[in-house]
Amino acid sequence: LVVALDAGVQGTTREAIQYALQAGCPMVVAANKVDVPGAEELVSQLAQQLLAEQVMLEEYGGDVPLIPVSATKRLHLDTLRDALLLQAEMLELHAEPSGDAEGVVLEAMVHKGVGPSAMVLVHRGQLRPADVVVVGQTWGRMRGLHDELGRRLEAASPSMPVRINGLRELPSAGDSLLVVANESRAKEV
Repeated sequence: LVVALDAGVQGTTREAIQYALQAGCPMVVAANKVDVPGAEELVSQLAQQLLAEQVMLEEYGGDVPLIPVSATKRLHLDTLRDALLLQAEMLELHAEPSGDAEGVVLEAMVHKGVGPSAMVLVHRGQLRPADVVVVGQTWGRMRGLHDELGRRLEAASPSMPVRINGLRELPSAGDSLLVVANESRAKEV
């Protein structure tokens, strides 16, 4: 859960908290904009607002860490990463790194000279260049696989965000990605 310190707990934050609490999902709270003046007091105010929403923070005997960060100045992001990794380890969350890839579209766009492309997050399996994929209502043979910095990749494993090219049409954010055996199978799906 990411909360801007200068905004505090808003309606959408309350909604996200309620969904997480109802589902019994563990939480990690990132208090963003810790680089603003008066951030220390704002963190205390945010902690009180979260407690009012039944979020039991670690500093008050609960199990939800509150990590002050600054996305723009890249402060304490390593602490946030460590807190997320600890949660994943405690919950024994593991993705299957072998087999055909499955994932989800984070965003999609049309690049001039490249055509439709999508930033996808791999959930399981290995995604490789030249794989045939079905993405939502479209499909294609991948012509490129790049990381978020534009570097060409030989494969993408679970939890890796990657940009893919070679789709016939533009997918939508949230569409599922699935590797299939060949183009005729992709047309069937």
